[in-house]
Amino acid sequence: MVEEYLNHSSKDEVLMDLLDAGVMPNPAEWEMIYQCTLDQEVGTRSDAAEILGIRCNEKDEEKLCRMAYDKADELVRVCAVQSLQMGRQEKTLKCLYELMRTGGRMARGYAVRAFYEVWVNRNGYTKESVRKCWRKMEKLYKKEKSPWVLAGYEGARYQCGCERGLLGLKKILCEGRGLENVQSVALGQLMYLRNVFNEHEINLIIEETLEYMDVYPWIREKAQKFLEEKEIPMVLVLDKENAGLSQIITYLGREIEEELWVESAGLMPEEITSPEVAKRLGESQDTINRYYYPRPIRRIYNYQYIVPLGIRLKQEKYPLHRIVPIWEDVKENMLDVKQAEKMLCELKDYIDNDMIACRETEQLLKINQNQS
Repeated sequence: MVEEYLNHSSKDEVLMDLLDAGVMPNPAEWEMIYQCTLDQEVGTRSDAAEILGIRCNEKDEEKLCRMAYDKADELVRVCAVQSLQMGRQEKTLKCLYELMRTGGRMARGYAVRAFYEVWVNRNGYTKESVRKCWRKMEKLYKKEKSPWVLAGYEGARYQCGCERGLLGLKKILCEGRGLENVQSVALGQLMYLRNVFNEHEINLIIEETLEYMDVYPWIREKAQKFLEEKEIPMVLVLDKENAGLSQIITYLGREIEEELWVESAGLMPEEITSPEVAKRLGESQDTINRYYYPRPIRRIYNYQYIVPLGIRLKQEKYPLHRIVPIWEDVKENMLDVKQAEKMLCELKDYIDNDMIACRETEQLLKINQNQS
């Protein structure tokens, strides 16, 4: 099958096309990708490692853990560790922790970020879970000497509920004056962490450290450009199978992506999206399979809002998110596109109003703090 598939394109062309498009490979492509993980060419193996992160099921994680210890090339190891960020297996956590403990500087730096991500993918994003995560990471954090690696630890520390993580990043930016890679990664962490609720706080840190970015103008220019941008709410539509209505809503959400970013996931996702979705949207089945495929919950901390669709969620299981309870009684196999468009408008109105209420509450808290 692979040989027949490659009659029209070389394996490197196929890999590059998949990476450029960021799409889910089809079965023939997956067979080829698995073969490429053993290829003699470093570039081919690294590309294959990067693509494995798109799906990152248990079999993919096993291959990536092996590639994270590639003896021949650091690029392959880095690409494998980056892709493992999408994982959720206990053995992946053990692999990453060992890299954090014994790996070279690059391996340690990327493994730190990946460890946090896999932990949350596996154990959830609750206060108790992230506290346990930081207790595990803190042992190695205290021994780490490289500021490049420490930037990743500080970002994870902040996401684990410790505000001092932001101060740690600020310190790295200031003390890293003249160290291009150090300042670049610290700034990148702040950019990654910013959202609609902490935008002012993180902007203030960046503004206060601009004067320390004078040695490399491109870093300061990047920071200044970022300060001009505004965050938008990140929304996760969560249902059971992620194969029907939630995919239609995700598809329609691209029309308002500059105001609201909508993605979806399933508690028990199906293998493929319902063929009826493609028919209702007037798209090819291949397009839907590649771009709008069922996903498990991953990187849930990236979203500020969770919208249960056809299910009910307990707030105590998602204490760090704002749950939008407007579609709990809607059936996920309801595939009416016009109705989905109305639902999306309803969602936008709800979140717009909630954001206004949050900002008003924040202002009241600041006034009370100033008066006390």
